Amino acid sequence: MLVVWEVDAGTGGAGGVTDDAGRAEKEMVHALEGFPEGRGRVREARLSAFGVYVYGETVVTARRTGGGAITLTGDMWNACDAWDAPL
Repeated sequence: MLVVWEVDAGTGGAGGVTDDAGRAEKEMVHALEGFPEGRGRVREARLSAFGVYVYGETVVTARRTGGGAITLTGDMWNACDAWDAPL
């Protein structure tokens, strides 16, 4: 299983792939710390026969506002339409 992490911070962001969910969470949080506001998530993935990622369950999501603390939650990624909308 692969684990994909991503950060959406409006005009910026980051992402990566690993086979370790703990490492993916740490990388996502580290990337999110580089932005005053944004959201991040870690989710399971696999490669299809065509070499395209097929995404599975979201493991954890994170939120940062106003340069403050990062809040980790369950799957709240789709709770807002944009990176700066409240979760």
